[in-house]
Amino acid sequence: MASDNRTAAFQWFLSQGYSPAAAAGIVGNLVQESGVNPNVRPGDNGSAFGVAQWRGDRYTGLQNYVAQHGGTNDLQTQLGYLDYELRNRYSPTYQRVIAAQSPREATAAFALGYERPAGAQTGVAEKVDGWGNRLDAANSLYSGAGQQQPLQSSSPPVDGLLAEPKPQQQQQPQQQSVGQIFGGLLSSLQNPNANAPMLDNQIGQQQDDAFGARARQRLAQARIA
Repeated sequence: MASDNRTAAFQWFLSQGYSPAAAAGIVGNLVQESGVNPNVRPGDNGSAFGVAQWRGDRYTGLQNYVAQHGGTNDLQTQLGYLDYELRNRYSPTYQRVIAAQSPREATAAFALGYERPAGAQTGVAEKVDGWGNRLDAANSLYSGAGQQQPLQSSSPPVDGLLAEPKPQQQQQPQQQSVGQIFGGLLSSLQNPNANAPMLDNQIGQQQDDAFGARARQRLAQARIA
């Protein structure tokens, strides 16, 4: 159950927009405080309650939050209260946690600014109670996050979209077979009128060429004379 709660809490903070490093740092502290058990026996001589071991007016705040959010004091509701309290009552710590670039930075920021266990008054993370356990748990969650499979994209495959279009083959002029040529000649002999316009054009062209040749010959003779 404890291991499941760790993963569930880590995933919950991710769903709220926290980075993997920030989420790991927060939950790593909760592992030391309560084992991430919302129903853990009250700690600190019976004065601390819940996953973050709230006490005094902070525990009263949790009770009010639970009453306003369905009345069930379960893990998700307690995480919601922690998130609300961190963002509003401890906003400078929230800013340091979300800006953390590693699980260690996030674990230290949350321990010193939000949990404030014994040794936090020194301002040195390594001197707070249970520092090694907090950091080990955070690193374990962070490492596990890197092994999760990414969501499959619903985008269409790009292979077909990026492939270069195949060049279109140029259509070769259709060649006539010997049979087609012979058939055309035979048709012309059988029906001489069919090619009459073409023959007329050829004859006209020949006449024009002959007339032009005679004209050029006469002009040349006139120049010589």
